[in-house]
Amino acid sequence: MSINLSKGEKTVVKKSSGQAVTNLTVGVSWAKINRLGNLPVSDKGFLGRMFNKASNSAAKATGQLEDVDLDLTIATFDASGNAVGECAFYAKTLFDGAIVHSGDDRGGDDEDDGLDNERIKFQGLKVATQTSVQSAFIILNSYSHQKFDEIPHIRLAIYDGLFGLTDKAPRLLEFDLKNDKSFNGAEAVILARLDKTDAGWELTAIGQPTSDQSIRAIVSRIKSEHL
Repeated sequence: MSINLSKGEKTVVKKSSGQAVTNLTVGVSWAKINRLGNLPVSDKGFLGRMFNKASNSAAKATGQLEDVDLDLTIATFDASGNAVGECAFYAKTLFDGAIVHSGDDRGGDDEDDGLDNERIKFQGLKVATQTSVQSAFIILNSYSHQKFDEIPHIRLAIYDGLFGLTDKAPRLLEFDLKNDKSFNGAEAVILARLDKTDAGWELTAIGQPTSDQSIRAIVSRIKSEHL
């Protein structure tokens, strides 16, 4: 069973058996923007899903279902706070395959299908023993510059093990940004950080919205505010 994290909540990422997790996969899912607007029905339950599906179909047919290009990135830092490297759509493989990006999704989902749009595999043992990385930050930015409060859903998940984009995976942790008013007007978010400890990789949910419009700007903010 997965754990739902709140902002600032810390937890050591462990398997259900209590053993430290060495390999992780980070996934993010999001949806396109329906410019026809939200229906006055809950998106939970059968009727809500049917109404939302019909609305999305109408928006798509009339050109009002808008693509959303979000970019999932893991930025790494050494013990002195120096940037070591980023795994992102423009650099899909880092540290000889210790961290690997699934590829760039430039559209988002027509509707919430429960699947991730982008994933990053993080070989924790290899990163811990073969690189100078002390901390890794999971960040998300809107390359297409839509605001986060416009996007129907954005969810982060941490999985136990290394999984491709279409693989079913055991979910360890979840972080749901939906309906969070603090993201109004934001185009980027520092989602969480991983810190190397003797017990394994410790995950801290951050959920910090920013107005930064590039990954480079977010990395600079992390160095000045979190390290």
